[in-house]
This record gives sequence, C-alpha cells and structure tokens, in this order.
Amino acid sequence: MLILFMIRNLQIKQKEETMNLQTIKQFINKNKLSITSDYADSNPNMANSENMNHYKVTIKRKFKLNGNHLDTRYGFKQMTIPFSQGLAHTESPKLDTVLDCLLTDSIGVDGVIFEDFCSEFGYDEDSIKAKKVYEACKNNSKKLKNLLGSTYFDLIKCERL
Repeated sequence: MLILFMIRNLQIKQKEETMNLQTIKQFINKNKLSITSDYADSNPNMANSENMNHYKVTIKRKFKLNGNHLDTRYGFKQMTIPFSQGLAHTESPKLDTVLDCLLTDSIGVDGVIFEDFCSEFGYDEDSIKAKKVYEACKNNSKKLKNLLGSTYFDLIKCERL
C-alpha cells in the first residue's frame, strides 16, 4: 500500500512539473532578451541557400549587476549569428524561433564527437561541409551559453515550439 502511495505521488509530481513548464517567450521576458536583425546576402554556414532569406541576428541580454541591494546598474551581453529561413517566412526572425533553433543545434552537439554528429544527422564523416556545419553548431552553442550563463539550463527545460 505504501509503495502504491509513493508511486502515485511521484506521478502527480511529474504531471505538475510538465504542466508548469516555462515557455520560451516567458524565458525571454524573464531574462530580458531582445533581438535585432538585418538582412544579409548569404549565410556563410549554409550551402545551397539561394532560396532563403538570410539575416545577421543579434540577441541581447540585459542583466542586473551583482552589487549591494541599492545597486541599480545593469550589464549587457550579446551574440551575433547568421540566421536563415525559408522564403515563405516574410517577416524578420522572431526571438523565440531563433532561440529554439539555437537550442536544438546546441543540444545536438553538446558532448558529441564529430563522428557521432555525422551518424545522428546523416552526414558523411569525410565531408568538409559536415565538418563546417558541426563547427558552426559548436561555435553557436558556445555563444549561447556565454550569453545566457547559468540560465542556459532553464532554457533547456522550457516547453519547445
């Protein structure tokens, strides 16, 4: 009887946790993130991208500096990346979409060696293009973690788009 009670409590707790997932938009607001984007001619990380809209996207984060309780100063961090989307997307990239894409790429390369990356995503291990994609994902992952700091792990827990 005690075991059933414990299992039931665990199931309720898991259900509550999934019901209370933060959305990416809530994460953006909580962490004071903003985006600017400028049209670009191409994306240096993509081949065969003629039929796409390319942007130079900058994500900025405003954060309170750790001073005393009277300190009202803020610091800023930012990251800039090339970002592309299909021609059907006629508006500039949205921050929640860009973060979701960056997070997907970051999770895909975190702790993953190149050979496993190729196997997972269908690339040939001898491909220069595959190595370039892998390195771009690793670089963007590093930038994202630097921008977000410890809140990166909160982003991982967010409900995905």
